[in-house]
Amino acid sequence: MLLEFQGDALIEADEQGKTLLEYSLANDIPHIHECYGSARCSTCRVRIVSGGENLSERNEAELRIAKMKGWPDYIRLACQARPTGDVVLKRLVLDDEDIRLAWSEVSRYRSGVEKEIVVLFLDVEKFTGFTEKNLPYDVIHIMNRFFNRLGDAVQDNNGYIDKFIGDSIMALFGLEGDDVREACLDALSCAISMRNELDSFNIYLRDNFDHEFSIRIGISLGPVILGNLGHRDRAQYTALGPAVNTASRLEKANKAIGTSTLISSRVYEIAGDAIHVGRKARVQLRGQAEPQVVYELVDVAGELQKKIATQSEPGREATTRPVGVFVADLPTRLPAWETDNDHTEIGFEVDYLTTSVRGIFRVYLVDIRYDEDHPERTALSAIIKTSSVDTFVAARDNHLRSADFFDSNNYPNMTFTSTAAEVVSDNEMKLKGNLTIRDTTREVEFVVTVCRPLADAWGVYKRGFVGVATVDRYDFGIPFNLPLPAGPNAIGREVRIRLVLQIHRAAATTDAT
Repeated sequence: MLLEFQGDALIEADEQGKTLLEYSLANDIPHIHECYGSARCSTCRVRIVSGGENLSERNEAELRIAKMKGWPDYIRLACQARPTGDVVLKRLVLDDEDIRLAWSEVSRYRSGVEKEIVVLFLDVEKFTGFTEKNLPYDVIHIMNRFFNRLGDAVQDNNGYIDKFIGDSIMALFGLEGDDVREACLDALSCAISMRNELDSFNIYLRDNFDHEFSIRIGISLGPVILGNLGHRDRAQYTALGPAVNTASRLEKANKAIGTSTLISSRVYEIAGDAIHVGRKARVQLRGQAEPQVVYELVDVAGELQKKIATQSEPGREATTRPVGVFVADLPTRLPAWETDNDHTEIGFEVDYLTTSVRGIFRVYLVDIRYDEDHPERTALSAIIKTSSVDTFVAARDNHLRSADFFDSNNYPNMTFTSTAAEVVSDNEMKLKGNLTIRDTTREVEFVVTVCRPLADAWGVYKRGFVGVATVDRYDFGIPFNLPLPAGPNAIGREVRIRLVLQIHRAAATTDAT
């Protein structure tokens, strides 16, 4: 049996049963295998030039990765494929840059495939006027608050937030499954939910900033190319193709027609009586040879109306937001404090080989009750978005979001709710509570250093706390590891959590009578 590794070596194999990777390593071919042949990465992948019929069928482990990455039949995982006859093949990951690219492709969605999906483009009007009248901090705070609401509308309707571009949002629907009508209805429901959120948000904006926003939305259906795109350290799953361009241009066409939401004729035809439309127009979209018929989306009908009504019921939280984590679980009679998010950080550290990996979470909500005269009554709750993990290496962050670790698709949030506080000294306390990661809850104790209170340069009174806790990630159902030839594992079990919290008193509120 001859195995020709093009560019490397010709191997005459006198025994069968080994994998392609085992043959190459035994013959001193520098075949990269970051997960040590455990089918947990794709760095040992090869292209089969000829002799594919002489390889074993893909097993379950290889099928999982091949499906994730959308591989054709001639791309095989060398650590799983076993030859039974002559094969000609070529290694595909050859150096450190290839390794980083391979890890950056980790995603729950297939990369490098063409698919028909629905694209939604949203742009915020009257944004420039808002930036001109307000301080930079207020602008960022308001836009993050607004985008959180609009982002929830995307996620509540089975969409994927592709990107935020300045004051615009691009969202994709139908990445999973092949039901184009369902993807259209999800996108249309999302558009109406976004408009409802706008009405609610403008009440807040008028009361606090004497301003209002408007939004324009374009929705298109069509083929796109999907995949991880960008620099190896900042690659992002995105879509390219005509449907993206059309959605963007429909959004802009609203201004000329005087509408707020325009949909393409294909979306209109597929949605049918599930929606109410207003104006119909023929428009010449930039970059398209022929004028296009477009429709104004007025509202959704029937079951979609019920769905949106359920999403907006008072007291209901979106499916991605845990219920009852905040005020309802805290002693509201105690003074409320707000976090200074510019000086608050939720981070962690875990051992890796001879050093360690440090990371933070970019998106979180913290609610705290604190009585300076009775610190033993302290109560705290937090929601942390697992998809916001940032270890400053995009490839590693993508892996952490995958099912091997946080499984952000199925478990978008981690939560912590305190159950007891114990004062140790004037500058130390212990805070016990329940930490939930994925679907597992364990009691955790934070040792908290209480910092000396100070007024900042603007006279705002601040308090500071630094809490540390240690957990065993295996206890939370996260046992993934990389075994090393010498015996121990590459990644430590112990995770050191660090909470840096700076707070100031919440603004007083009064009830209308």
